[in-house]
Amino acid sequence: MNRTGTALVLTSLLLAAACGGDADDDSRSEAEKPSASEAVDVVHDAVDSTLGVTSMGVDSEAHFEAGGQELELGADGAMDYENLVGDVTISTSQAAQDQEVQIRADGEKVWFRIDGAQAAAIPQGKTWAEGDADLLRESASADPIDLVGVVLALRGAEEVEVGGSKEIDGVPTRQFTTTVVYADALEAAGDDREAFASSFNLTGVDDADMEMEVWIGDDGVIRDFSLEVDAGDKPVEATYDVEISDANQEIGAPEAPDADDVLTGPEADAWIAQAMGA
Repeated sequence: MNRTGTALVLTSLLLAAACGGDADDDSRSEAEKPSASEAVDVVHDAVDSTLGVTSMGVDSEAHFEAGGQELELGADGAMDYENLVGDVTISTSQAAQDQEVQIRADGEKVWFRIDGAQAAAIPQGKTWAEGDADLLRESASADPIDLVGVVLALRGAEEVEVGGSKEIDGVPTRQFTTTVVYADALEAAGDDREAFASSFNLTGVDDADMEMEVWIGDDGVIRDFSLEVDAGDKPVEATYDVEISDANQEIGAPEAPDADDVLTGPEADAWIAQAMGA
């Protein structure tokens, strides 16, 4: 099923939920649930629709625990990928080492800030480093697949259960649940295998089940996604929650940092290149 077809299917399925909440509407909505095969197509296509948005807001949290070690990941903000406008903060916490990366862009300039004991200090005691906004096209942190690449796990879905419907931020959505083995998800990711492994790595427990719940809008874009790992008797725990908003909507330009706090010029370019691993 192509992306347009998926959106049309979801629109018809969710129309009742969008227009009312009486018993007749609920009954009609339940009767119009997609079949099992349609549900699989809807979920698969939602991955491409979500990773293909031109702009979105994101709020995500992930928790990993294995062998007594814990890792926390988070992302919060919004980005317009076509116009290079947005403000996104990415945080990590592991072994009592916290790091926070903030990216602001107004379409012409981009500003980077990194806080954390392991972060390279910005020269001259500055808080921000300024560069050309086009640098964002080289930054994994400002790409949909790297911010919400965990949803690639849904490509491995072979059996999908259809749930109820509700509005999320004014968008009619439908619930779908599925369970996928991690190794199968890696294979199903195809050319995006590396991006998926980078977003969600379960090395050593490839046979773990990923239990997922996803709410897909009538435009085919994921709005809520949650994943929980069941690794059986292996000492591994992991959860990942993602909320997506303002898909393909205009994102307002953030306020530029105070000029006194910003490093510019060749020294800033060199620091940014180092921070981006160039």
